[in-house]
Amino acid sequence: MEQKNVKPLRVLCICGTGMAGATVVLQTMKKIFKDMDIPVVLETGASIQLSSLFGGQKVDMIVHTSILPKKYDIPCFHALAFLTGIKEKELIESIKASAAEIWAKRLEES
Repeated sequence: MEQKNVKPLRVLCICGTGMAGATVVLQTMKKIFKDMDIPVVLETGASIQLSSLFGGQKVDMIVHTSILPKKYDIPCFHALAFLTGIKEKELIESIKASAAEIWAKRLEES
């Protein structure tokens, strides 16, 4: 199925301040999505900015290193493993599985 008219996935990379931790998550997520050949729009920010990020547009996934202020109805991954290296492979596999599922649904709907 042709992908050019399919909207990319939108992923927020979140940490407490929106700086160092979010940047590490962002770089890792770029690699994950490049390896999967799934188009993605990534944005970094602080957990307190969640309501304003992406200007109210739909977000497909949140990957975070700090505690989120509330529960969300989308896949959320606590990405401390990207900072420590502990169980990083397992986290990457979980993110890939979720991204593949979201992308497959997006392709079906287009």
